[in-house]
Amino acid sequence: MELGDTAIRDILSLGQEAEVITPESLRQRVIAEIQKIGEAYAA
Repeated sequence: MELGDTAIRDILSLGQEAEVITPESLRQRVIAEIQKIGEAYAA
């Protein structure tokens, strides 16, 4: 689960720089990151 935890931390730090994080935008970013990880494993 370390990879997922790191991805979530990265998303949070990116969000703090660029925009106000809402629960919905955070949820969308987490889903997008999970999809990217899944695609990387599938490739």
